[in-house]
Amino acid sequence: MQVLATGLKDLERPMFAAPDRIIVENWARHCWVAIDRSTRGAGPPDAYLVGMEDEGAGRYVGNTAEVVIEMVREALGQSTRTQPAEDDVQIGFPGLHNIRATYVGSWQWNVHGEVSHEDLAQRAARATLRAIDAKKTADEQELLAVRTDFAAEVEQTVGSALSERGLVLDEMFDGLDDGASGRPLSIVYYRGSDCRLQIYRSSREGETNCMIAPLHAPNEYGLRSRSKLWQFLGRFVARPELPLEESVRAARREHDSHETPLHWVRSIIEEHFDVAHAGMLERSDADSGVPTVDVSEAITLYLEHYPGRNDAEFSARYGADDTPAAEQLVRELLAEAMTVQPDWTRMSLNDAGDHVQSVMHERHPELSAEALASIGNYYTYLMR
Repeated sequence: MQVLATGLKDLERPMFAAPDRIIVENWARHCWVAIDRSTRGAGPPDAYLVGMEDEGAGRYVGNTAEVVIEMVREALGQSTRTQPAEDDVQIGFPGLHNIRATYVGSWQWNVHGEVSHEDLAQRAARATLRAIDAKKTADEQELLAVRTDFAAEVEQTVGSALSERGLVLDEMFDGLDDGASGRPLSIVYYRGSDCRLQIYRSSREGETNCMIAPLHAPNEYGLRSRSKLWQFLGRFVARPELPLEESVRAARREHDSHETPLHWVRSIIEEHFDVAHAGMLERSDADSGVPTVDVSEAITLYLEHYPGRNDAEFSARYGADDTPAAEQLVRELLAEAMTVQPDWTRMSLNDAGDHVQSVMHERHPELSAEALASIGNYYTYLMR
């Protein structure tokens, strides 16, 4: 709301309030801005809308106030009409639920919206691009603030637990990740006699975590590892036979019980490093025990009737031999999705679901739009 209010003020145009919107005066044709919240209880808006004075429904609706402000600026002639780069903005996302509208947004930056007419897509794309530029500026400021701090915080909080296990500092990275949009990323790499460990803080994923790899693995960001050798410690840890939802909620409670994310990382290392270390060394290759399946199909089928179960159809699809491993693959991806930490101070539940889809799309570009939508719906159901 603060972003929307500040943006409207900076327009420096006469405006007045209507029952469900704010009218911004223009010499030729007035436009309007509105917000909507469908989720019960207090919280930020679910959607931001913009339209023209004689339109009852918005011509654009999205999850980001900056885009609405930029569309108003263009309508008022306050913005240049540059052609957006295709790498920054996507038009017509194939997973769109409402086929009467056209998707315009950016998975890299968690900016999503729809326009009511195809001829508005380029205008919305330009506004989205300008909103992304504003986010980039904010990220650059964030990067300057954290660049000198993370390695020191890791050493202070986790250093003794690592040295007790024979791990020494190997390399540090502070900069932007290698995604299309470039977001702040800090990584501290440690080396032992037969393994490596990294502790990272990612602005894109909104999380702090650790991963383990064999000694011959390159120092690279584990979530986008080209070598496929970096793994979360939890992959090697036997889990109790609990329903997935209960396991996820227990993991979330355990995470939130720690003073800081780095204190949680320390607890993970203290509890699971030895088992993960042994399991990692025993692996013959990165794909051991995983069936050759279409992971998108497996996720979609597994969650087809969620929150109901779909065990019979899932088992019939993969057979007795491959069903356990295929189910484990799905459960690992769903558990990974539940570790994503949205900014609840500025995101509604629907925004958080979109954010989780965006993060999982970046981590696993092979996932289909349908699988990502299933993951997002799964997340919002458990977090409701």
